[in-house]
Amino acid sequence: MKPQEQTNRPDADPERDDDLMRRTAEGEEEAFRLLVLRWEQQVFAFLFHMLGEAEEARDLTQDTFVKVHAQAGRYRPEAKFRSWLFRIAGNLARSALRRRKIIGWIRFDMDRHDRPGDALAVALAVTLGGEQTSV
Repeated sequence: MKPQEQTNRPDADPERDDDLMRRTAEGEEEAFRLLVLRWEQQVFAFLFHMLGEAEEARDLTQDTFVKVHAQAGRYRPEAKFRSWLFRIAGNLARSALRRRKIIGWIRFDMDRHDRPGDALAVALAVTLGGEQTSV
């Protein structure tokens, strides 16, 4: 690999990431902006690969950097920044996939649940401990 190509890689200069994180923890927004510019495309690609949906990957990319900013003071340079960043992104993706699975199991019958009386009957039955009746 040519030296010029190596410097274009986001993880080519880990000391710089550590310095940017330190400055972000101290409240320097420009340092955080540089981290986002440096890593957002790679985080998006990673999340898109895991989730398969561009809109959700964009949302979770933003959530990833919100967490990075919020936890900047907890970052320890002993670990590689890249590993820490992608662990946050991966955890968010796994949570989203779990939510998908849970939501996928919820049965929703539009004909049954679209009648206002049904909701009232269920609420009364639960409140009164009685059987569900039609309203």
